[in-house]
Amino acid sequence: MYDWKEELKSYFESKDTEKFSDGVAAAKLNREIENFLIKTVIPAFDGLKEDLQIKNRTLHIDKDKQVIRTAVRFGDTAEFIYELRIRKIGDKACALKFVNGKESIIAPQAMKNDNSINSLVQDDIRASFVYEYIAAMG
Repeated sequence: MYDWKEELKSYFESKDTEKFSDGVAAAKLNREIENFLIKTVIPAFDGLKEDLQIKNRTLHIDKDKQVIRTAVRFGDTAEFIYELRIRKIGDKACALKFVNGKESIIAPQAMKNDNSINSLVQDDIRASFVYEYIAAMG
């Protein structure tokens, strides 16, 4: 005989389990994003600071949640603005650059099969920044 109570109970138990596993996965992804920003992105920009100072430019770095904003200043003038934003796509996160109102993905320089933050290294971040900076100043 069909036991609707048991089926309903089973349904809600599976939903609770899914919510728990989704919450755990989301928390894990948020930790990965935070680690990526702190251990890869900020040091990449810090490395650029020194080279820009030699040319009398200052690089300001501001972190806000899952966004890193940078501004290159020459004297009192903001010369270049570059943002790195994180976008979650399923169970992965990708880094996007936002320059002059245009958004595009930051791809790893090394041949890799994905564009997730796990594939990016500091040189990928620097290369993206330098490419956009030169194009903007061009």
